[in-house]
Amino acid sequence: MSIRELEEYKHMNPFIACAVAEGFSGFEEASEEMTLAAWQYIADTQLWTQLQGFYGRIVHQLLAQRVIEPPLTQ
Repeated sequence: MSIRELEEYKHMNPFIACAVAEGFSGFEEASEEMTLAAWQYIADTQLWTQLQGFYGRIVHQLLAQRVIEPPLTQ
């Protein structure tokens, strides 16, 4: 199953993606599916380009390790 098919991905938004990625606002113990959905969303929307460098480094690591899929728009 693709990460983009997960319910967690379908309901993702910038706030939730950042909260999951950084572990705040009730997302301190997010599931693996939620975490993958958050990083896939950050990559797909290029949200990482608007945030601190940490996000870009993690996105590139996850892409290189093939943990998340390449963004649909490049």
